[in-house]
Amino acid sequence: SKAELGRAAGIDVAAASACIIEEGEAKDLVKEIIEKVNELKK
Repeated sequence: SKAELGRAAGIDVAAASACIIEEGEAKDLVKEIIEKVNELKK
């Protein structure tokens, strides 16, 4: 939900979207997510 996304982003309001500025240690996870999204677009 929007409320959950806001909490996950570290803000106390609902959010419709979020973005990644620096992937840091999650670089491999971000790469995997991008690959999955690209598969869904096909």
